[in-house]
This record gives sequence, C-alpha cells and structure tokens, in this order.
Amino acid sequence: MPTRQQIKSAGEFYVASELSRRGYNIGLTIGNLERVDLLAEKQNVRLSIQVKAIRRRRNNSFQITNNQIVDNYWYVFVNINSENLNNYECAILRGDEVRNRLRMPQHHARNGLRISILNIAEYYNSWNRLEPEH
Repeated sequence: MPTRQQIKSAGEFYVASELSRRGYNIGLTIGNLERVDLLAEKQNVRLSIQVKAIRRRRNNSFQITNNQIVDNYWYVFVNINSENLNNYECAILRGDEVRNRLRMPQHHARNGLRISILNIAEYYNSWNRLEPEH
C-alpha cells in the first residue's frame, strides 16, 4: 500500500509527464518552493502548479484550504485509481476557480475540495486550459 508521500509524488510525476508530452519544460521543486510543486514553461509563458493527489475515488476530498490558494497559480487535482493504474483522472483549475469552488456547498468538504470536482467537464482532464494563448 503506497504512503501518502508516494501518492503525492506519483501525482506530481504524472502531471510533469503530461505537460512534458505537450511541449512544456518542467522543473520539479521537490518541496523547495512553498505552495509550488512544478514550474512549467512553454513559449516564454511560465506556470506555477500545485498538485493534489489522492489514491481512490472513494476518498471524498482533496485536502486544500483557502489560505493555501494563490489565485494566479494552477491546481491539478489527480485521482490515482489504485484499481486501474493506467486510468488517472484529473481536474485542472486556476487558483481563483478553486477558491470559488470552495465557497460552494456542493464542492466544499470539511478539509478541502470534494472529489466531485472531477465530474465538471470544463475541468476534467482539461490540459488545454494550460496552453499559452496566442
């Protein structure tokens, strides 16, 4: 059974891999920057990314609080499905969107953002949201 740290690392490496496949240069902060897990750059546009990962869909929330959110950062919430390791799913939101979703009772959990955020089509596996605008 993987530890919480192993799940967190798997989520970060998954996001780094997906972004790298899409042409981003990636820097892993390995805990050296507060609130930033990955730095991504493409076409001179830089992104600060926080990754939140859980192991099973039956976990009901991703742990995050309002005071941890930076509005112009990106947040990738990853479900690492332990039953099917080839089927990761994620939701990709800007910090201000995370903050707004935490205000909504249907998405707010006692300790974070409900897993139901993965059910919103706008955010679900929406890697294109991170693409630099032309």
